[in-house]
Amino acid sequence: LQGGSAAGESGVDRGGVRDDDTGRCLPPAGSRMRGAEGGDMHLGTNDDGREVCAEQLMSTPVLAVTAEHSLPAAWQAMRERQVHHLVVLDEHGLAAVLDDRMLAARWPAGGPEVAYSMRVGALVTRGVRSVLPDEPASAVARIMMEGRCDAVPVVTAAGILLGLVTATDLVAALARGAAAAPAAVPAG
Repeated sequence: LQGGSAAGESGVDRGGVRDDDTGRCLPPAGSRMRGAEGGDMHLGTNDDGREVCAEQLMSTPVLAVTAEHSLPAAWQAMRERQVHHLVVLDEHGLAAVLDDRMLAARWPAGGPEVAYSMRVGALVTRGVRSVLPDEPASAVARIMMEGRCDAVPVVTAAGILLGLVTATDLVAALARGAAAAPAAVPAG
């Protein structure tokens, strides 16, 4: 079990649109999304007017396991560190994100020996979407919505794992005012 690690290029979809002149990530067209109540939702801006980015939201350090770890080893790591997500690394680097719900739902029947013989790599679907540190928070939220996931790895351009933005990180940003709440929708 390890903290942040190098992640290879293979299987890593960085998402986002690059500005060819600056190399910085641009927010997707109309970087607003519909809130749960139907109003527009947009994430707050920094002092320089740019939208809050992944690097400002991400949780660190990231706890990682390899695809070869047993299910009980992954569960124990989550419990000891009190985290809900583990990054899964394979021979190519960043492979997937494993959450506690997936682990619990897919826990095999048949006693402890079955769980110890099953590997994390058998549970996860490889090919996780990741973002660069300057990816706008709204783009990270969109990846979560489209991918039906609640954690997105943050990596450098070289593929080095820096952190993990979770749905909890986004909610915390809303709570502390780094993001604006959905606008009220007029009745009628």
